Amino acid sequence: MSIDPNIVLSWEKRIKDAGLNATSVSSQIASRSMLPNLFRTARVTPNKIPVPSVMLVMKLGEILGATLEEMMQTDARLDVRVDPKYQAALGAQAQKVIDDLGREISRRQALQYGRPLVEDVLNWWRENNGRLEACGQIQEAFDLIEPPGRHDTKITAKRIGGMSLAAKHLGTDTARLSRLLDLLPPEEKNAMVVSYRSASRTNKPTFSDPIKMSVRSRGDQISLDEEYIRMQLPVVAPDKTKLIVSYCF
Repeated sequence: MSIDPNIVLSWEKRIKDAGLNATSVSSQIASRSMLPNLFRTARVTPNKIPVPSVMLVMKLGEILGATLEEMMQTDARLDVRVDPKYQAALGAQAQKVIDDLGREISRRQALQYGRPLVEDVLNWWRENNGRLEACGQIQEAFDLIEPPGRHDTKITAKRIGGMSLAAKHLGTDTARLSRLLDLLPPEEKNAMVVSYRSASRTNKPTFSDPIKMSVRSRGDQISLDEEYIRMQLPVVAPDKTKLIVSYCF
């Protein structure tokens, strides 16, 4: 199944309208050449464009300040004069990407039965307008991370939830998590710091690409091999301290 070239080229226009460069944007979400090649294919051989991954579209949308629905043009602003067959084809392509995301989330959460789900945490965050209150049992599903400063080179966990992915491997000892993160390769550690710093500067949920972490520590008796997606939500504590909710699934 291919994707309509007009959708792909609309991403290129969004990048230009934002005053950004396709190569530099591409380097933030994949390789430097990925987006330029995608846009070139849309113009030269439009019938050979593969459907991009959900995470790629979400990451690009995050940079451009657009939702997944807006990126895939599934909102209600389609012109009524559009050919119904053409509109249906666009809808099917967009829905496939959205359905893929839903299936991936459901698959991962099926492995974590009994734990509050992504939508539970999102609903709590929205209902409280980003305030860290009325947490109840839901706070055990996520970790609280301090926003990294401009010159920080590692993240600091303020609290580990009892049902979070970190607690599954490390318990709720924040010092133990810090020691484990120190074992990460420099590029992975830096990418994590950058992601939390970026999340602290927005008022929107952010989702990572699938992350594969493999760490071993004989001293802490840790052997960790995990693949996950990280959702980050900026919150404000009752004492006005800014923190980041980190929910991994």
